[in-house]
Amino acid sequence: MTPNVPLLRKAVEWVEEQEQLDWEDENRVWWQKTYVVAKAVLTSVRNGTVGQLSQQAIDCQTVYCVAGKICVDLYGVDVVRRMEPHQISNTARRELGIGYDQANELFYGSNNAEDIRELCEQFAGQHL
Repeated sequence: MTPNVPLLRKAVEWVEEQEQLDWEDENRVWWQKTYVVAKAVLTSVRNGTVGQLSQQAIDCQTVYCVAGKICVDLYGVDVVRRMEPHQISNTARRELGIGYDQANELFYGSNNAEDIRELCEQFAGQHL
């Protein structure tokens, strides 16, 4: 497979930009622990108020991991919300031009921005 260097670069830039934002900032949409979820769900999980969500709150905004963001940018949020997690991972992996093991490393839920940059640069074979 040939790595998609521009898409790897875009992923790194997005994650690093997002990491600078406070969790409460409405523009913060990166959450590496899940592919795609309504931002209201993330907020409720963090606040311990999951049972108090309304459907209207869930529909308002979405947060993504790297794989989810790549898919949403390429296919749209409505398409991605109907995908199973393995479909999101496989689609992002193919678009990035990386293998299964590399995707597992990159999409790991505990990765921070530094980890993601390091992995993307390793896959690209160059500084991004």
